[in-house]
Amino acid sequence: MKRRMLPALFLLLIGCGGGGGGAGNPILGPSNSNMAGNWTFTVTASTSCSQLPVAYRSHGVRVSITQNEFGPIVGNFIGVNDPAGIGTSLSGSVAGNAVNLAFSVFDLVSNNVELGAQGIGDGTIGGSRISGSFVGYFYLVDPRFSPARSIVPDCKAADHQFVFVRQ
Repeated sequence: MKRRMLPALFLLLIGCGGGGGGAGNPILGPSNSNMAGNWTFTVTASTSCSQLPVAYRSHGVRVSITQNEFGPIVGNFIGVNDPAGIGTSLSGSVAGNAVNLAFSVFDLVSNNVELGAQGIGDGTIGGSRISGSFVGYFYLVDPRFSPARSIVPDCKAADHQFVFVRQ
């Protein structure tokens, strides 16, 4: 009878978080940070992107993020103006304080100049700020043409930066 009780007691301890000796449930892992809410999302081009005018090497937009309990996130950009119709999206996942994301954002930054950034990146969540780097592209396009025409050569780099600041 005692042998049958040990597996049941072990399962009870694991289910209650006991017996693991670490943070969080040993089966499910650590709890995920909550990214849900409104953020300012700023992308900054790599220093290797000398073809981009200085005024267009960094750009911030507003984004509303939803997140379910298991970590996947989806972002909805607020107030971006994409007359070329290239498209915007943001999705990713959160595991503990680490975030992985894929995004595409295009926004009209001046008359006939649309700035775009697309990439895949990793970052760290620290309270109301998330920062990291991404591999991808920066674009400057003229949206008056279909398809949109590049104004300067695209900049591909592995060390572009992103920052989220909670609003």
